[in-house]
Order: sequence, then structure tokens, then C-alpha cells
Amino acid sequence: MVDWESIEGDATAALRAGDYGRFAQIVRTWIEGRVGRAARAKKLSDADAADVAQNVLVTLLRKGNVVRAAVVDRGYPLQGYLAGVIRNRIHDYFRELSDGGVQQASPDEDAEWPEPAIEGPAPDERVADTEESRGFVASIDRLPRTRDRAVLKLRLLIEGGRVELSPDEAAWCPWPDAEEAHTAGDVVKETEKHRQFDAEFCPTIEWVVEILGRPDRRNNFDQWYCRAKQELCSLISGEKA
Repeated sequence: MVDWESIEGDATAALRAGDYGRFAQIVRTWIEGRVGRAARAKKLSDADAADVAQNVLVTLLRKGNVVRAAVVDRGYPLQGYLAGVIRNRIHDYFRELSDGGVQQASPDEDAEWPEPAIEGPAPDERVADTEESRGFVASIDRLPRTRDRAVLKLRLLIEGGRVELSPDEAAWCPWPDAEEAHTAGDVVKETEKHRQFDAEFCPTIEWVVEILGRPDRRNNFDQWYCRAKQELCSLISGEKA
């Protein structure tokens, strides 16, 4: 496991400089080790632990300015802040299992977390049209595969963001043979129509896949999202290596 003291200075310097891709790459191995420890305590599989670690990294890339404000400007301990993100993501994992009706080992509330959570700005606030979300979209735009870019941007839409699709992303249609097949561009248009009357409207995954033409294929969308996150993390790590 990576020793925290050996990376803390470089990680903080990257945050201070606003280089969130480098920051995520520096702390990646440490996060994977801490998630692994927490996952064993919570009886998660290795595959699920890897997915949680990727979620943490994507959060850091997407919300870099929030982390920077907490750590650099307000002086919160970086190690404790990252541990709070890990804890939130593991809680999200079990909540999603519960929402989906999947039977899994429930988290042991008495188990010791890697670090205590701290108070402060929540790392998992909804995505807004801010500098950090635009930076995250810029990272997505470097992905070569249209599906990965389209799915990640639709997920941002689900989380409250506003996105612009390239022509190939807008034309992406995952189920062209469906009786009522639509494109990613159609999903964005329908979302914006709703937001004319309710500025806080956030589509659900179920609503998105229904617009796309196959309401029974949510699992496909979830799988594509996980793979796209993997590609994004690999891209960032490769660029910073």
C-alpha cells in the first residue's frame, strides 16, 4: 500500500495548481488500497471494490474545485476528506443495491472506516454548470469511443448537469431496432423541455433508457457507464504517466 506521507505533498500541490487529472493519478493507488480495506470490512467483492474506487476517482476529477476549496482554501485534512468520499461511495453502493432489490451483504455499521468522516462541503453535490464540471466534460471529450462519451454525458445530465453533445454523440442510438428508438440528442432535448418548467428537473436512468427506446435495458446502460468510467480513468492515468 502507498504510504500517505509519500504522496501528500505532491497531491496537495496538484490540487493547489488546479491540475485535477494529475491529482487523481497521484492518489489513485492509495485510494484503491483504502477502498480495498473498507470493502473487506463491508464484505464487498474485489470487483465491487474496484468499481467503488473508480467512482471515487471520477468524483475527484469531476469535483476537483470542491476538493480544492475544502483542502487548500479551508484547511481540511486531505486524507480525511478523501476518506469521507470513500465512505460516501460505499454507502451509495449499498443504497443502489437496495433500490434495485438486489440481495447482498448489508454494511456493518459497527465496522471501522479507513478514516473518520469530516464536516464540510459534501463531495457528492449535484453537478452544476461550473468550472469543475466543464473541466470534467473536457476530459470526457478526449475519449475516442462515441458510446463512452455519450453515456458519461447522459449520466451528468441525470446528476443535474447541462451538457452539449457533439454531432456523433447526439446521433448515438443504442437500440436502433427498437419500436420507438431515439438518440442521446433526443434525451437532452426532452430534458431541456422539462427544465423550462422545472429548472431542477433531473431525469432518472429509467427515464433515459425509456426515451432511448428500451426501458427494460437499464442494466445495459449501467454496464456501459462502468466501462466508460474505466476508460476515462485509464485515459487520465496514461496522460499523466
